[in-house]
Amino acid sequence: MSWDIRTNTEREHLEFITSEFVPMLMRHGSISDAWLSLAGESPEMIMGIISDDDLELRALPQTDEWQQTCARLAEYSDNFRTWFTTKIQNPGGFQM
Repeated sequence: MSWDIRTNTEREHLEFITSEFVPMLMRHGSISDAWLSLAGESPEMIMGIISDDDLELRALPQTDEWQQTCARLAEYSDNFRTWFTTKIQNPGGFQM
């Protein structure tokens, strides 16, 4: 997933991400990575989630829980995108 944080909502964004968004994601998988971009043209936030249940994860965007949580995220963000990749082996540690 990726998105940009709206100007002047940084504190509220952080509170929402830590208290609602991440806990919702953790009920459906594990956070694999989270990145905050400080410069350049890339999205400001990038976050990945992995799950052993690929079908559940792919069905998540159609759930009411996801729709409601993303509506709340939209209060603090712009340019929200999601995409799926095939399951990969995560060797752990920092990767370039």
